[in-house]
Amino acid sequence: TDTVRATAYGQLTLRGVTQPVNASLRFWHEDGGVRVLGKLRINAIDLIDVYGASAFALGLGIGVRMWEHIYMGVDLMMRPSEASASSSH
Repeated sequence: TDTVRATAYGQLTLRGVTQPVNASLRFWHEDGGVRVLGKLRINAIDLIDVYGASAFALGLGIGVRMWEHIYMGVDLMMRPSEASASSSH
């Protein structure tokens, strides 16, 4: 199968704060649909400084700046709905 790579540009809202983000995407055809994997990266300290999370709640990894980045991801499987699948035949 052919895998397509792309970059998505959008916004992340976390704890009521919205910031611009980029996400790396990979997608391909799978099981009658399209599988999409996306990964975005934010600076770990931004969880405290920008998004207002508690350093205590996050633990020492971020509070003492042991971690530079936090990665988040999505795994989507997109398929036509039953109604659109039947109308296209």
